Amino acid sequence: MPRAAGIGLEGPQTFNLALKNQAGNPTNAVATIQFDDQPPRFATQLTLPPPSAWVPRTASDGGVATQEIDVAVNDPGSGVQSVVATPDGGVAAALAPKAGGIFAGAISLSGAPAQVAGTYPVTIVAKDQLSNQSTATYLLQVDDVAPTVDAGLDSRWYGVNGMTSATPSVGISDVGSGVASATIFVAGGGSAAAALDGGTPSSGLWTATQAIALPTAARDTPLPLAVKAVDAVGNTITNAAGVTLNFDNVPPAVGSPTLVTVPDGTVGASAWYKGPSVAASNIEIAVPIVEPNLDTSAANAPRITFTSYPGGVQTANTVPGVLQVDGLWHFVVPRLGGKNASGPGTPYTIVAHDLAGNVSANAPQLTLYFDDAAAESFKPIVPADAAWYSRNAPASGFQQIQLGSSAPTRPVSGLRSIAILSGTTAVGTCDVNTGGCALDAKFAPAGAEGPWPFSVVATSNASVTSTAAGSRNVDDVPPAIDNTATIPYPAATAGPLAWGHDGGHFTLRDSGKLFTFTAYDCGAGMSTSRTFSVGGSPGGTSLSVASAGTRSCANGQTAAVYSYTISLASGFGGASIGSYPGADNGVSVV
Repeated sequence: MPRAAGIGLEGPQTFNLALKNQAGNPTNAVATIQFDDQPPRFATQLTLPPPSAWVPRTASDGGVATQEIDVAVNDPGSGVQSVVATPDGGVAAALAPKAGGIFAGAISLSGAPAQVAGTYPVTIVAKDQLSNQSTATYLLQVDDVAPTVDAGLDSRWYGVNGMTSATPSVGISDVGSGVASATIFVAGGGSAAAALDGGTPSSGLWTATQAIALPTAARDTPLPLAVKAVDAVGNTITNAAGVTLNFDNVPPAVGSPTLVTVPDGTVGASAWYKGPSVAASNIEIAVPIVEPNLDTSAANAPRITFTSYPGGVQTANTVPGVLQVDGLWHFVVPRLGGKNASGPGTPYTIVAHDLAGNVSANAPQLTLYFDDAAAESFKPIVPADAAWYSRNAPASGFQQIQLGSSAPTRPVSGLRSIAILSGTTAVGTCDVNTGGCALDAKFAPAGAEGPWPFSVVATSNASVTSTAAGSRNVDDVPPAIDNTATIPYPAATAGPLAWGHDGGHFTLRDSGKLFTFTAYDCGAGMSTSRTFSVGGSPGGTSLSVASAGTRSCANGQTAAVYSYTISLASGFGGASIGSYPGADNGVSVV
């Protein structure tokens, strides 16, 4: 029987034979022949693990894992001789026959790539007794990659408003068999681990199923977490680096404000500013704010708050700040009038938020004072005074010119000063409490004769000035004697004649004569109550005075003119002789 007769056949085949002997006698026979021209057949693919399962490359002890392979193989012909499993790049392993046509054995996964999750081919070769063989390739799902932890999936802030515990979330993903379990706890201890739950088998947001304790000590820096995540085949990651919670339980610290706009005045520690009716510019304030997690969003950026009363209506005001290159937050607020300028001061509070929601202390850091009084409202009072004052009084000091009370209506900030100015020169001051003041006549110009103008300037503590004009009559010029007077022998040096003006003096030869002259004064006017003496003794002389009309003066005054007549009796010179300038015996009008 030719072998070709069994091509493709497996098992016993029956053949009918027609036989003849040498004599040609026929005979019939039946023959059965066993053929095996088919390789063994796999009843199923690998039964453990199923094709969709994942297996680990690394064993729990850290070594290379092995994988049990079970194969159901049958060969109805000559029977199965051997089954060999060879992992890609690994060592072939013969599978041993088990009951029910199962061949089983363990293969090493040492050839599988490390730190990779993916398919890994295993070649199965089965041979029958005639060495017919069949080959099958199975793709194992080998996972040698631990889960990864994403620190950024939980963007919430923790620690605000006394928060002492929380159920944070962590993003965990796995590229292979999927996340099986996870736990989380605060790094460094202090809290029991909390199990995490959630997410898909491969990745997602895992949230603590029980609260973990949070630090209670002051902290405004990220809170590190420890995370342990295990995938379905046992790959594990512990204490993933960089996993933190946003944590801040410390409110922003607002420092002491600085007044960039210099106060118009100060009273003790109180800063005073002119109100809006007397000044236009706003007030700039700079403030340091210490907060590493400062919220600078439009809704929560640092701002300054204060209360005003426009039209008498209480109004809450909020002005946002701007961070400048000096590192300070700058706020610009308006000047205030009305009730804000009534004296008690306006408190200002700088409010800052951090990203966690903590808010700075709700207490004013600054109080400003406003004075909106117009200058006219506290204009100094300068009483009228028609009296005449002498500038030259060397024996008793310069005469004091009394101004009386110059106290105006006091502005709300109070008065800083009341100054008396002659032109632009300060020549006196007034008491800011009583308003009383006196002006020293010596500050009037030498040779003054007539009204001396000055001004009284009151300045409030908010640097508003109010000025009133005034004047006082000052006479620093003696009366003038008519230069046509018939007084002989003019003196060579000054004498006491006519209020210090020496028109001359007399000698003994003038006995029995009359001498007449006129005099006037363009200031306080003439005094006609004078004496005439000879050598200190008026014996034998007389002086008569008569009005002689008026005359106009250069300073605008109208002066009364008087005529003076000196009569020297025949007995002139009989008295003791006095000594006068010029060393000549004589008489003077004093």
